[in-house]
Amino acid sequence: GVLFERVRCTPVFFLLWLEYLSLYQIGDVFLWFQWDILLLETGFLAIFIAPLFGKGAGTSAHSGVSLWLVKWLLFRLMFASGIVKLTSHCATWWGLTALDHHFESQCIPTPAAWYFHHFPEWFRRISVVATYFIEIPVPFLFFAPLRSLRIFAFWCQIIFQFTIIVTGNYNFFNLLTCLLCIPLVDDQFLKSFLPGGKRSKEKSLSLSVLLRIIGDSAETVHKFCRRFAAVFVLWILFYLTGYYFNIRLNTSRALLETDIVFSKSQFGSALKWW
Repeated sequence: GVLFERVRCTPVFFLLWLEYLSLYQIGDVFLWFQWDILLLETGFLAIFIAPLFGKGAGTSAHSGVSLWLVKWLLFRLMFASGIVKLTSHCATWWGLTALDHHFESQCIPTPAAWYFHHFPEWFRRISVVATYFIEIPVPFLFFAPLRSLRIFAFWCQIIFQFTIIVTGNYNFFNLLTCLLCIPLVDDQFLKSFLPGGKRSKEKSLSLSVLLRIIGDSAETVHKFCRRFAAVFVLWILFYLTGYYFNIRLNTSRALLETDIVFSKSQFGSALKWW
């Protein structure tokens, strides 16, 4: 389906999904990993996203709903991954020391994992906080009405997944997660990475168009409001992260220190409220 447009259609993806479902049923514990379930869910959504016939991708009435379901799948994956670290009541995750053991105990560590394991302690603790930040509050930005916030969430997930790829081997899990991030961005964003994408955009903006955009006060105010709202939302996320994880600068030792300020009971109460 990726290489040939003619077979990029609903019947083919249905057969592929059915085949992997059969392997999943008979594979027993060998195919009962998180990425196997994720592939089945993603493949099921691909049945509805793909065109009914392979002639041309096109769009359909259900494309928007299907892509929203992909966002929802990505949200469930990331948000649950962050929440389960705290609901497990694991002392290392609550003590922000999980990365002291992660790089030497994960699935087939890469050579780079050795270097990450020997990073300073304060860096590993901040990295755990960054993990919580990317997995718990950032996924809510998947559904943000502002394009800049969705792009911010996209880059957070992509950088996070590639960092995991560099340090460990989780099969196709991280690459599949990156694929699920595509609905977070639009065609304009993706075209900017294609050869000539930025140049073609510059050619389409003539001087008269630029002057008209600058002179349109209503559009200028609208853009300012969008940017202000995006910056304000991100400021709230960073502030709350710094507050609940008590991120502070130790000037005497010239390093960052952090620890969780909420208790397990408070976290459990917050989950019940949700």
